[in-house]
Amino acid sequence: MGPIWCLSRAHHKPSRVGNAILGADAFQSESASNSKQHSKRISGAVEGRHITVIKTPHLLQPNLPHHLLIQGVRECASLAAPGPHVIALVLQNKDFKKEDKQRVKTVLNLFSKEAMKHTMVLTTDERDTWVHISVS
Repeated sequence: MGPIWCLSRAHHKPSRVGNAILGADAFQSESASNSKQHSKRISGAVEGRHITVIKTPHLLQPNLPHHLLIQGVRECASLAAPGPHVIALVLQNKDFKKEDKQRVKTVLNLFSKEAMKHTMVLTTDERDTWVHISVS
């Protein structure tokens, strides 16, 4: 199974999703400057299967310059080679704006024209509890 790529605008959500998938606190708290700028890849065994999760907390930030966006997608692509099996897009339903939708499209298209076919959307409410899972 290929890696699972966790992507969110909120810094802590990819860690929470990755930890839930791996069944452990694999993505522990890191310094804000390090964790917001780089993707992180962690593997583990889940029910006897090898699972790899890539946490990418920075690509959906609205103020990220385009050249850093491209660099971040390339970094993630190298960590996910030969490509992610699933892209877990974690969104807070009430805070998702038109600009956020455009940023998501840009990131996914930079990664691959087929990325949307591998995307699963997880939405949370304002208390950060899971509300809905949608597979595209």
